[in-house]
Amino acid sequence: MSAIDRAGLYKGEIKDFGVTQTRKAQLPQFVATFLATELYNEAEETWEDWTLYQQTIIGYLVLVTLNEQGIVVKCLNYDQIIEAVGWDGETYSSLAMMDLKGKRVQFRVIEDTYNENIILKVNWIAAEDADIGLRKLSGKDLTDLDAKFGLVSTKKKTAATPKKKAATTPKPPKAAVPKAGKKESIESCTEQEAYQVCIDANAGLKDPLPGEIMDDYWVTNVTEIAADTDNVTNEEWAKIRQATLENIEIPF
Repeated sequence: MSAIDRAGLYKGEIKDFGVTQTRKAQLPQFVATFLATELYNEAEETWEDWTLYQQTIIGYLVLVTLNEQGIVVKCLNYDQIIEAVGWDGETYSSLAMMDLKGKRVQFRVIEDTYNENIILKVNWIAAEDADIGLRKLSGKDLTDLDAKFGLVSTKKKTAATPKKKAATTPKPPKAAVPKAGKKESIESCTEQEAYQVCIDANAGLKDPLPGEIMDDYWVTNVTEIAADTDNVTNEEWAKIRQATLENIEIPF
């Protein structure tokens, strides 16, 4: 077997796994060896057979972290693993005791920079038949969301104003004259500029997040915000930067 040599979305099976701790912060993480059997062709929106190559990769998926108050908060991988392998999410012991060898899942491999070298790493996992792309709620799910999390309006109700009869010869409204020199500015930046701001912001925290967790936030925001992840615009990089900064400062 050889190592996976390109980024992309794969289907495959778990060959081995375990629950361990990160080296520095000692955070619990799910570690698994994935064997790729299919690669998603984004251009044609089809799955290509990848069994011939017998390629594997080891994924290190951090489950939780600690916020500034020392309270345990879930990382994105926590719920992803619940969905992907059917973990109950109750204890790390229950995850470690599961029989996951041969379990088929989806997993995404991305490029990352470590010690000035480009490496490939697993940053996302899902069930084998999970939808590809953004997951959007609709219908009853949205109604339930309104019922559970809707805010009570603070706007005062006013009595309806009777409609006035239109004049026989109404005059068209005058268009407002735009003020000279005032243009709408669209914030933009390059990918490297956006990422460096996030790196610096994380380093400036009292308790910086582990690099793999910050990268998890970054990639998730790229996937959700960019219309085309292969051709992200400078305006989208600015939005991705802002979303990642919010994740760093206010972990969920």
